[in-house]
Amino acid sequence: MFQNLRKGTVAATVCFPVAVDEEQGFPYECEVEGHEFWTSAGDTALFWAMKVRPAVAETVRVRYLQELRGHKVRYILRTTEAWPAPVGDAEFVVAVPASWQGVELSLQPDSTWQEGERRFYRVKRKGLRADVDLVLHWQ
Repeated sequence: MFQNLRKGTVAATVCFPVAVDEEQGFPYECEVEGHEFWTSAGDTALFWAMKVRPAVAETVRVRYLQELRGHKVRYILRTTEAWPAPVGDAEFVVAVPASWQGVELSLQPDSTWQEGERRFYRVKRKGLRADVDLVLHWQ
């Protein structure tokens, strides 16, 4: 969620880093709800332009699919440590095949549930300034 506490409209370019390494490739399918996006030259981030009116909070949902080459996936959170203010309300929902065994997250989920062939893990945090990334391991 992006909140504008200033008197005028705030325009900014948002940089959304994506973990790309030997375990996971750059997303092959991306969606930034309500925004056109572009990628960085090295394919390590998504960017989009935003304008937020005064006294307005805007939520942006980002969805993407990546090729996974092992039994681990990482979602970058550490960059929040350098932000001017913590993330007010953060929510991450991770969906995995229900058949996966030994699923572990680096952050304790607040809730888990299953729908059909998918198991879901929800992590909610207030005032997020993470010193670790969200990492998912499975067997």
